[in-house]
Amino acid sequence: MTEILNQRAKKVVAVEYDNRFVRKLEEKTAYSSNTTIIYHDILNVYLPKEEFIVMSTISYSITTPIM
Repeated sequence: MTEILNQRAKKVVAVEYDNRFVRKLEEKTAYSSNTTIIYHDILNVYLPKEEFIVMSTISYSITTPIM
């Protein structure tokens, strides 16, 4: 999903907690200046106040705390 967004969006911020996926994301987006990868738990990440779009495959059990 990140690769597709990377090609179409002005700015992509990917938050990933699993180190294995972080490495894969870093490899796939190494030459992309519009993508930032944050290796952290989404429940502890500061989200911007301005409006933004979320594309995600998060677990249903943590959806409400994120919103």
